[in-house]
Amino acid sequence: MSSVISPWPALAEQASKKVNRLEMQLRESKAKEEELNKQWLRVTNMVMEYRDKHTELERTSRLADSVNCRKFLVQLIDVSVQAERSYLRAVSVRYVMLTQLKLARIEFEKMKKLVERDKQANKQLADKQAQRSMDELATMRHSWRHA
Repeated sequence: MSSVISPWPALAEQASKKVNRLEMQLRESKAKEEELNKQWLRVTNMVMEYRDKHTELERTSRLADSVNCRKFLVQLIDVSVQAERSYLRAVSVRYVMLTQLKLARIEFEKMKKLVERDKQANKQLADKQAQRSMDELATMRHSWRHA
């Protein structure tokens, strides 16, 4: 048999590790995305509450409270916009990671097929060599009998 070591098992192992690493990163990314979504929803709910409060303060003609509420509302809206951007950025990152994971899985499957092909080729070579040695042995026996 050949003494050459096939690179496919090592490459398949690397591809498997990459898939596992990307899956773990994807889980972490999804958890972060969910947390950012919760934060954004909390801030959005606060904005809605303070809008209602501001509307109520304007109706009751408490000008100082209304101005303070409006300033706070502006700050909340800024925070809401930042939270939304962070959430959308996390969604985008997760989408990119999903794409990378799909490509890594395809690569891993390709490596598994190459490992299998290599095993089959080695088996065929071993079978061919075994058959050749059996044929040589049979030829030698035949030659000895008729010599």
